[in-house]
Amino acid sequence: MACLVFTLLYFIACETQNKMVSPTVTDTVPELEGHSDSGLDTVQPMSAFEFANICKRELGLPDDPLPPMRCTDGIEIPIFVHGELPDLERYEQLSNGDIGCDNPSWINSEEPCANYSFVTRYELSESVTAMLFCRKKNFSSPLDYDGRLEAYVREPTQSHFEDLFYFDTVGLIWSNHQTGKSCFFDNQYPNFYAGLIPSPDDPNPLSIEQFPEPKPGEEELERLLQGNALDIWRLPIYTKLHARCYRCHDADPFVRSPHLSALGILPPHQPNRPHQMLLPDVGTNITLAETHAIQTAPVMTSNGEEPQLCTQCHNIGSQHSCSEFINYYTGSLAPNQNESLSPHELILMPPLTEDQTIMSGEEYTSDWTQRVKPHLDKLKCCCDNPNAIGCMVRDLRYDELTPSTLGQGPETCE
Repeated sequence: MACLVFTLLYFIACETQNKMVSPTVTDTVPELEGHSDSGLDTVQPMSAFEFANICKRELGLPDDPLPPMRCTDGIEIPIFVHGELPDLERYEQLSNGDIGCDNPSWINSEEPCANYSFVTRYELSESVTAMLFCRKKNFSSPLDYDGRLEAYVREPTQSHFEDLFYFDTVGLIWSNHQTGKSCFFDNQYPNFYAGLIPSPDDPNPLSIEQFPEPKPGEEELERLLQGNALDIWRLPIYTKLHARCYRCHDADPFVRSPHLSALGILPPHQPNRPHQMLLPDVGTNITLAETHAIQTAPVMTSNGEEPQLCTQCHNIGSQHSCSEFINYYTGSLAPNQNESLSPHELILMPPLTEDQTIMSGEEYTSDWTQRVKPHLDKLKCCCDNPNAIGCMVRDLRYDELTPSTLGQGPETCE
């Protein structure tokens, strides 16, 4: 079965200039009150600046601060309805929830079909890639970047400026494709200026020349020049206790949903490489998120025993990959997805063969059900019962991937 891969963008962080003095948990981070995680309720949490510099050492990056980033320098992610960009009528229907889109985001807490999101890829070194993901959570305007820029030039209001450069969520992933180590960061505030974003490792103020045109107003620009002194990035402990990025990014640093995969911008999935998501621990220590892949014994089909199709090209993580993403890839509607998609459009795995493209929807569904469903059913059984007979679990955290652990029962998926 061709490569069904999972993992997208949630994230973390928060900091303060030069000395980067981070607040105590209970004083300024009310969402962390009441938590006791390895003593983190009594110890000053690691700042995003501290975490970022630890991550750089772990990922093999040089000490020099990384350059700032611009959301709108990336690729604008198109939203389609019946294979086309929505016109004004369909845009209004989308915003009212009357129809769904073909390629919704799989971040269910946000508006899955909202337009004007951007993804940018940066090569930080020969082995480390950064992905910046900037998202709007609302249907503020049907216009793309060029249309919004034209609207601002024609009428330079604050509303048009915010349509152009303000985003609700910004997520950043650093990933070393050789070692499998990765770090996640998330913006602190909703609906904020993201025309220029300082890297979380940079203690220095920004310069006016770095800002794209049109620049913010004088008062806002003066404030933004402070860079990370504005606590742009959330405390990384937020990711560990609340965002818990590893639930969706359980098989790989990147989730390859249809929302992104067609853009061809994500690094390739490497199923035989460790998946080590770095998380903060007590003081300046770090730990690894628990990442496990679910596998199965060979599958009995009408053609006899066959190797499990669904794990031949990729890992299936034990959390949201199991509980949600395998369903979205195999014909189940994702939240707010277009309900009138054909089986050829809705079933994404395995990819269509040339013969299947000329089948009717009914013929294709029947063919897919006969060939693939036994494999999917057994995989789902093992997702629900990883210790069942016929199931295997592989720990993805270690430099040398450990052999899969065989389920001992008493449940069985055979």
